[in-house]
Order: sequence, then C-alpha cells, then structure tokens
Amino acid sequence: GRYERAQERLGNTPSNDPFALRLLLELAQRQGRVDEANSFARRLMDLYHSGQLTGSEEIAQAAYGSWQLDQFQDANQVFISAGKTKPATVSMFVDWGHLYLTKYNAAEAESIFKDGIAVGQPPSGYYRWGVDAAYVGLAQALDSQFKPGVDEALEKALELNPDNLDVRVYKAFLALKQSRWQEAEDWLGEGLDINPLYLPLLDMSCASHFLQERVSAFAKIR
Repeated sequence: GRYERAQERLGNTPSNDPFALRLLLELAQRQGRVDEANSFARRLMDLYHSGQLTGSEEIAQAAYGSWQLDQFQDANQVFISAGKTKPATVSMFVDWGHLYLTKYNAAEAESIFKDGIAVGQPPSGYYRWGVDAAYVGLAQALDSQFKPGVDEALEKALELNPDNLDVRVYKAFLALKQSRWQEAEDWLGEGLDINPLYLPLLDMSCASHFLQERVSAFAKIR
C-alpha cells in the first residue's frame, strides 16, 4: 500500500518498459485516476503494434492493457499470441484466465489457470503473478461452476504465498455467502493489516458491513 513510494521508483524507468507501464497502470487504477490508467494502457498497445514486445510476458502486458480499455476480443487475440510465444509464463495465464472470468466463461478460465499451474514458477526474472495467483483464479473458476476443490486451491495459494491478499478477499467472500460474519471479518482484518489501501479488501469490507446493517461503518469504508 505504499503507492507514492512505488510511483517514485517507477518514475525512473524507461518509458518503453512494458512491466513498468503495467504497474503504473495498476497504480492509477488503485487511486481512481481513470484517464491516466487508460493512457498507460494505450502506450502498451502502441508498443505491441510497433513490434517492440517480443517475449510472452511482455506481450501479455499489452493484452492486459487492451482488456483495461474494454477491448475484450482484441485482448484475447493478444493473449493467444503471448501463449504461442515460448516460453509461456504462469503470469500470462493468470491475466488471461481473469479475462475469461470477467466474461463469465468460468470453464475456459479453469482450463487456463490449470495451464498456468502446470507451467510452474519461473526460475528467474520479473513476473507480475506467481503460481499462488493461479490457484486463486482456479478457486474462483471452480466456485463459479459449483465444483469442488475451492478451499483446497485457496489453501494451496496461501501455502505458496502467506501474504496473498486475494486469498483473503475470496475467503471473506465465501464466508459472507454463508453468513459467517466473524470468519469474514477475520480474513478481511488480516488482509487490511498487510495493505490497508487494497481496494478489493475495502470492497468486501463494505459489503460485510452492509449485509450486517452496520450503517455508520459501511458509510466510513465506502
């Protein structure tokens, strides 16, 4: 949640670095700067169309940019291009799987997340996501299809990365669906201790207060 510090560090990176642009895009999104986020997304697409992105992970950043501009079919085509560029990375599969989840195609998302898990953790280099994130995506895809294995996938993600925030978001979501209020609060509290500014955690905390008719707490988090 130290976003200003992250912004300062990214300010010293080359303007054509796809990984820096991706992180700058996410920082803008997390802070509600929509126009700025779209600008970074368009720059990623420009790099792709000009042939400056070569590796699978680089191309995947452009696919993410296209997705954020609501160009879903174009994003999928760029992900396909990234998948054909070897070696494909777990990080690429994580982003691609979440694209399918947003388009309510959980079955295809499940297959993509499993492909990412099979690829495994890269031996070196920078990657946006690790195998733990693929397990979180798998849990979401399974849950959307009412399939078993959701809790096991989340526990595996937590085993691989004890600080994974999205595990805590989804654990809280599952608890809220069954009115297990305290369990949801515990997961949210753990996550907010790690990053008190993480929007998905704040979203879920807002939902928790709303469902329990805590009017003032709901208004504060909102």
